[in-house]
Amino acid sequence: MEENTSSSIKRSVSFSRRMSMIGGPNMSGKWNRIIFIVIVISLGFICGNFVYKLVLGKLRGVNIKHFKRHNIHDPPESRPGLSIKKDLSIQFSDYLPRNIFITTGNWYRQRESIKLFLQTYPDAAMYHLYSFLEDDSHKPFFVAFDKINIVQSKILSDANETISKHISRFGSESIRKNLSSIDFGAWLIDTFHQDDYVIVRMESENETAIARRLGKIGALDWIDKYYTTSSENDTLSVYHEVFRKMNIPLFIWNDDENTYSDFDELNGHKGPPRPTNIILDCGYYENFLFVMYVPLVSKQAIYAVEVLKAFSGPRFLQTSLFLSRNFIVNQRDLTESLVHSINIGLYMVNKTNVGSTYAYHQMRNELVEVSKVLQQFETNPVEIQYVNTIGFEKESESKLCNERVVDIFKEFLNIDYLLPQFIQDNSIKVENITRKHGQIFALDLTAENSEMMMIYILKKYGGRMVGINTC
Repeated sequence: MEENTSSSIKRSVSFSRRMSMIGGPNMSGKWNRIIFIVIVISLGFICGNFVYKLVLGKLRGVNIKHFKRHNIHDPPESRPGLSIKKDLSIQFSDYLPRNIFITTGNWYRQRESIKLFLQTYPDAAMYHLYSFLEDDSHKPFFVAFDKINIVQSKILSDANETISKHISRFGSESIRKNLSSIDFGAWLIDTFHQDDYVIVRMESENETAIARRLGKIGALDWIDKYYTTSSENDTLSVYHEVFRKMNIPLFIWNDDENTYSDFDELNGHKGPPRPTNIILDCGYYENFLFVMYVPLVSKQAIYAVEVLKAFSGPRFLQTSLFLSRNFIVNQRDLTESLVHSINIGLYMVNKTNVGSTYAYHQMRNELVEVSKVLQQFETNPVEIQYVNTIGFEKESESKLCNERVVDIFKEFLNIDYLLPQFIQDNSIKVENITRKHGQIFALDLTAENSEMMMIYILKKYGGRMVGINTC
């Protein structure tokens, strides 16, 4: 037994010496230290995730300042990359951050805010929409939006509880109903990832309590931009108090004026302001400006524009075509096919009787939306330069000229009333039309047989027409 033990020890020593000769002195000690470090890191990683999950609920009840993963106003595509992960299960996976727009409050104002967002906010089509509705009778007005998520029969609050409230039901009398409130801050943390780009439009009876709760549980780290609809000084002072601690700016969403406070920052002007350029006449003596306009989308209008496209061919016509927002948005391919042949303008009609500020923002928002569409044309991106306005106040028109750098045309002489006589005689004499000096001729392409008069005038009087850019 002793011999075996001695022999075993000698073999062990011999092996150790051989390792020392091969790997150098203290080689086995280095490997031991490396293995020990790897084990400690792995155990720490696993234990850290376990502790995080265990105390997550408690963390929401104390004031915790989370690491902010990017600057507040950075658009999603400019971020340096992913940082914090909420769960170990996605720590090593490729998480694709989403763009989120959350709106709350009165159902009608929510719907209008979504429309405004989709109409004017940069890359709005890429956003997932979230809406809080207190009653399901309003749901049909939201389901038509793409990427819409409805949080139904919930009241926003700073805690989860049951609240009795009078609910307005569309098409029915209001009723008192018990609704579950939802802790908005906790909902944000549970629903979204910290690398999601989250925009909030907040309208609530409990705004101040919600604001304090967001700061208390660290939920502000889940929010990138925050709009309040409140103009109350007490509410705004609470926001400034809470948000200043996290260095988060506060923005205003103004439903009454159909705008938001950083609109111009996000939808910059085309150039420096300039003097008003509202054009009532163009052309002198025998020369004149002839334009066509499409106030709405119809089979007749589409057919007439197709005829115009076929007639123009590779030529650039000395005329202009004013298209409505609906036509440009819904007939993008047809509109794009015309940009090499004719000057494209925007036709706008005032559809509201509210104040001039709202009317101006309606004009501006529509112009911004259409400009975004035209800028996406693959063959030839277009800038809107010419606008035909109907029914707007001069103050709004002047402001649009100054701030958006466009030329406004108005008070056309519509000649579609001559269509019956033209169809009968197959001719028309422009010189016999009574008009003011330099008044602009205009033809409504939604009128039946308007395409025939259009081609006739372009062929017979093309040499006498002036370009819209000379006005």
